[in-house]
Amino acid sequence: MKVIQWVLVVPAGIAAWFLVLILGFFAAVFIESCCPPEEVVSGYCTADWYPSAMDLLEQSFAGLSAFAVVLASTLVAPDKHKLVAMGSFVAGAIVVGAMFESSPHHGFGVYLAAIAGGLIGVLVVLLFIQRIYPRRNNGA
Repeated sequence: MKVIQWVLVVPAGIAAWFLVLILGFFAAVFIESCCPPEEVVSGYCTADWYPSAMDLLEQSFAGLSAFAVVLASTLVAPDKHKLVAMGSFVAGAIVVGAMFESSPHHGFGVYLAAIAGGLIGVLVVLLFIQRIYPRRNNGA
């Protein structure tokens, strides 16, 4: 059983990322639907609030996805939860850094939000893992 759990650590993190990505798409569609018809030009919302709302959405879901990846991969792991949390954070930070480097037009805020979300995920694991799994070996 432990082998299966270890094999599922990475897929769990990827699945959590995809779930938050899909939720983000639905949130973006909702924000677009709030745009008044007279403010839509060639299918794009030109309302004053729209760019700020989309920036906030991108940053929020970047942080939420990083949090979800750290938490999902840690909860699937059979033990060594602190190490898995820190490892998934570092791996995610590398991926986010590479994404930012390849497409810097998204802005530094999305990168910082993802790093912050991952750090919050690690802190949650470090502070609460003993309560979640009281009888397991949770050392690094």
